Formats: sequence, C-alpha cells, structure tokens
Amino acid sequence: MKGASGNIFILSCDEVTTMKLEGGLPIVLIFGSLMILLLIFGTLYKYWEVRKANRWLSVPGKIVSSRSKARRMKKAQGMIGAEAGADQDMVNFADIVYEYRVKGKTYKGSRVSIGEDLGDHDVEHTIARYPAGSKVTVYYNPDKPGQAVLETGAPEGVWRTMAIFISVLIVLLVGGTFGFTKLVNILRDNLSNPERAIPVAALAGLAAIIGLIALALKRQVEAAQSWSTVDGVIETAQIESFREHTGLPNRSRKRFFKADIVYGYRVGKVDYKGSRLRFGGRFYATFSLFARNQVENYPPGTKVTVYYNPENASEAVLEPLADGFWTTVLLATLLATGAAALALS
Repeated sequence: MKGASGNIFILSCDEVTTMKLEGGLPIVLIFGSLMILLLIFGTLYKYWEVRKANRWLSVPGKIVSSRSKARRMKKAQGMIGAEAGADQDMVNFADIVYEYRVKGKTYKGSRVSIGEDLGDHDVEHTIARYPAGSKVTVYYNPDKPGQAVLETGAPEGVWRTMAIFISVLIVLLVGGTFGFTKLVNILRDNLSNPERAIPVAALAGLAAIIGLIALALKRQVEAAQSWSTVDGVIETAQIESFREHTGLPNRSRKRFFKADIVYGYRVGKVDYKGSRLRFGGRFYATFSLFARNQVENYPPGTKVTVYYNPENASEAVLEPLADGFWTTVLLATLLATGAAALALS
C-alpha cells in the first residue's frame, strides 16, 4: 500500500486479517450497519408521515383524469454525462389528477398515497380504483391545503414486510461477516499455507454470491417463459452514448454505447411503455456495433410480441432470456475452481 509520505509498504495476509477482522469491527460490518440504520430511519420517517396524515382533514373531491403515463427514470448510477436520454428506462405510473375545494379555493392534486410511487407497480388497479369523473374523499394538510392524498394509510402488511426485510439484512450482515472470520480461521488451521486462508475464503464467497445471481436469473427466465403475451410496436430505436470516468489521474473519460429501444403495448384498458429487451445486467460497449445490431433488429414501427407479468403488466420484456447468464455461470465456476486450486496447492 502507499502511505501518506509516498513510501510503499507491504501488509502480509496476517496483518490484513488483524486490521480487518480481529482488530475491532470489520469495515464491512461498519458500513453495512450504517446502511441498515439509514433504512431503519427511512422506515420510521415514513411511519411518522403516515401517522401525521391520519390527522389530516377530509373534503369531497372529483377525479379529473385517470390514465397511465410513462416517463424516463435513471437506473444505472455509474454512467455520467450521458447523451440522448441519460441512460434512463421507461417507467409506468398511474397518473391520477383530482380536484377539491378548501375554504372556497380550488386545488388540484396527483398524489394517491403517502408512500413514494417508484412506478411499474399496481398501475392498472390504481386506475381502476379511481376512474375519471368519480367522486372521492381527499385528505389534505390543514396547514398546507395544497398538500393532499387520496389514501392516508400505508399498504397492508408494509410495516411487517419492512421489519422482516431489515431483520434478514441484519442476520445476513452479522452472520456473513463473522462467518467469514470463522471460515478464515478454519482454513488457516487446515491449509498447508495459512497465508492463503483469506484469498481462498474470498474466492469461495464470491463464487457463491455469483452462483446465486445465476440461479436467480435462471428462475426469472423460467417464470417469464410462461408469462402472458400481447402484441406491441416499437416506438423508438436509437443508440445512446455515454462518457464515464476511467479513474486515471488525468480524469479522462471513456465513451460507451448501448441500444435504447422503446416499445408500446396495451393490456386491458391500460397503455404501457417498456424499454427492457431481456433480463440480466445492462451491457455497454466501447464500440457501437453491438448497440447498432440491436437497433437494426427493432426498427420503429415493427410489430413485436411483448411478454408481460400477468400479476404486474408494467413488468415486460421482448425476449424472455437473460443477458450474461452463462457469463455468471462461467465466472462462478472459475472462482470456485481457483479457490479449490489455491487451497490444495
């Protein structure tokens, strides 16, 4: 490692183990705990908002418009300085607009509930609950009448779900951290070269994580192959370009390319838009050929078959396949093989 004075010094595996695992709390545990605390804080804050909204006043209102609306939202946080859409996916929302009067003044609102609407969830059911022209009860903040919702309560079971989710994260974090420490100690006692304990454990752990990702992709594809299908049409198809910092001292940025394909489809009485071709990770290339081939396969106006989740029509793909599946399988196999070879040599 490089010190503040610019001198180079080397840490042995035993010293790294002492710093990271035995000398106080492991760094992973510290940062993981901070993330869980932030999640707990966000949950408690939302609970406080719901309790506060339960004391809001109510007034009759009317639904002015009720329809689906798709807009672009940024998904990949690593890409910056993006052009032609800023590396965004199409996300579907239930666009509900209502009117209500407070003390002789007319207000308009579009917020259905206290919870944040991240899109691609319950779009059809929300539109069905609030059809245009229907009368509703609007709950408004007496201190700020322009702040209103149609539903003051949290979705059923949300607090229980969050409690379970946070508990699972805590168990995984603590169990994984100290389990890794125990695994390292066991390997150190049994390997012919104890200094290989940490790299062997790290390789085995990465192999297990990537293997689980591959399994999840496999199950996702298997489920999608039995999804419902509907006719759709390609609306736009273009090549997006990005620049990302390379991490070099001169702060140079490298250009990446990806295909940006948007298709429309209709399920029941609701229109949706999608931009997901397959499952799996998002792939970028430093050359435009890969993206150009995808764009040429789906020119605007082309009729396509859209696979959508019958339980959530916003979730859709054009090809029920997973990009990178065999790459993850190969990588997990190589890591496991490397761990075994390092342990036995």
